[in-house]
Amino acid sequence: MSDNLVNFSQQDTEILGANLALKILVFPVGNLFFGLPVDYVSKVIKQDKIYSSGLNYVGMIHIEDREITIIDLHRKIYSTSEHTDKKGFFVLTQNNRGEQFGILTTTTPSIFDISLAQIRQLPNSYRQSDTLGIASHVTTLEKQELLAKNTNQNHSNRKEKRRSENEDLESEMATIFLLDVDRLLG
Repeated sequence: MSDNLVNFSQQDTEILGANLALKILVFPVGNLFFGLPVDYVSKVIKQDKIYSSGLNYVGMIHIEDREITIIDLHRKIYSTSEHTDKKGFFVLTQNNRGEQFGILTTTTPSIFDISLAQIRQLPNSYRQSDTLGIASHVTTLEKQELLAKNTNQNHSNRKEKRRSENEDLESEMATIFLLDVDRLLG
């Protein structure tokens, strides 16, 4: 995803209408939410064995007749991994140089229609200074909507844990960081 993913000004959005929406594949990583436009996702597959030295946040998998780099975002951001073998999913995408890679997630990603008017570009100063500089844009959704869609797709014990942790979140908003595919492998 490049900086010009959503290159509309506020005025452009008003002229074009607030009905323009982007389908975003959203998944949690720790206590954060990340997303990719669906057009950037080639497929989502069940997690398989990852080959890695274990010293950093990248590994490799075999898919059909090729090898694909896998990024463990939890490890990149928090310096620890939350993944166990064959319990999650790989979100397969590619950067603008054409290199296909995958992002590891513990839960099934959800798809949301997000109005272009709700998507904002992150300031360059933030992107240059923070670990979350791997994102180019942000948007918000009600946490209740995010968690409801996410828990409907996952195991009941995880559902109960999330429900009890988030009972009073009806009006609370969650920030979704839209990933920049060109910064993930850099």
